[in-house]
Amino acid sequence: MTVPCAKRLIYVLLQVGGRTVRVRPLPIGIPFDRFVQMAQEAPQVVICSNQKLILGVDRLDYTKGLVHRLKAYERLLEKYPDHKEKVSTEMDDSDTGICN
Repeated sequence: MTVPCAKRLIYVLLQVGGRTVRVRPLPIGIPFDRFVQMAQEAPQVVICSNQKLILGVDRLDYTKGLVHRLKAYERLLEKYPDHKEKVSTEMDDSDTGICN
């Protein structure tokens, strides 16, 4: 199902499974400028590894897709077993972590 996007969208009513559902955009973001500043001020870290990192900074509660993200990472490793020990994931909590 595709919902049209509008710049000042208040809500959309959808008919789903015989009932009406109201969908509203509730964007939340991270303080991008703060991340840039922190990255510029952080001490340099030398990593002697070719390992790639998948980084997520979000609210870590079940309503924000935490389980889906972990399952997607698991699927990545199942589908591409050569990524094992070459890719790791880290999820930081924006509510209590580095975003505050």
